[in-house]
Formats: sequence, C-alpha cells, structure tokens
Amino acid sequence: IYSKDAKTVEDIEKAGEVIVPNDSTNGGRAILVLVQNGLVTLKKDGILAPTPNDIDTSKSKVKVTAVDASQTAVAYNDGKIASINNNFLESAGVDANDAVIKDDPSKPEAQPYINVFVTTADQVDNADYRKLVEIWHSPEVQKAVADDTAGTAIEVKKSPEELKKI
Repeated sequence: IYSKDAKTVEDIEKAGEVIVPNDSTNGGRAILVLVQNGLVTLKKDGILAPTPNDIDTSKSKVKVTAVDASQTAVAYNDGKIASINNNFLESAGVDANDAVIKDDPSKPEAQPYINVFVTTADQVDNADYRKLVEIWHSPEVQKAVADDTAGTAIEVKKSPEELKKI
C-alpha cells in the first residue's frame, strides 16, 4: 500500500480511503493486507479473494474503492492511498521500498498468495523438479528475483507438508 503523504497505518486510517485493484486476485490480496493491519474487517473469515462487497463497512476504519489495476498508479499520483501491483510501480515512479504497509507471508491471509511449484502425485520424486526448486532457492536466483522486483518478492521456504495445509 503506497501513499505520498501517509507514513503509518494510523495515517492511512485518518485518510479514510484506499484504492485497490478491481480484479479478484490483486484486489483480494490488497484487501487482506488491510485486514492484516486492522484497517478493514470482513463480514466473515476465510475469504480467499475478498471484494469490497465482503467488507463490513461498519467495523472497518477505511473505505475501499476498487478500480482497474492500471488506474491504481494514477490514483497514487493524484495523491490517494493505493495498492499498486509490482508491474505498475516503475511506470508510476514509485519506489517499492516506500510501501507504507505490505503483506506478511507468515500471516494466514497472505499464505494463499505464495508462489509454489506443483506437480502430480506420480511426479513428486522427479529429480528434475527437485533440482528446479533447489535452483529457485539458490542465492543467485533469489538475488535476481529481488533485483527484478525491486525487493517486493519475498522468498518463502516451507516444506511440502506445510504447503499442503495452506
């Protein structure tokens, strides 16, 4: 969640509105970031991709407005608080490190958004797939990912058993 003026969760609350992408994946993730930070309350728990309609507005501290993902950067440049997808940050002139709040991959709300390598049961011991995972977690690849995403991608290491529970 980015803002030109807000520097804290409290500042976001005072501003009263956050612009989020209107697609189910990115918008849902943005809303869950707001949930993690106590700014939004959902009508019920366990919603994987909440929309503004799932928000209990009477218990929430900010209004959520959904727009096309490409317009979140425009809203930010107009002085609004916005959840901006990685692919729009650079074109909007936003430094990824300036996020006021971001999701925490250790929180249950963020875990469904962890990128994973998946295969069928009969390929679970495939040596090539295991090597791919090993390469992905190598320091060289993680540095390249960090450079490519301006540090917004966070490596998560979980066992297959842990991932199955998510």
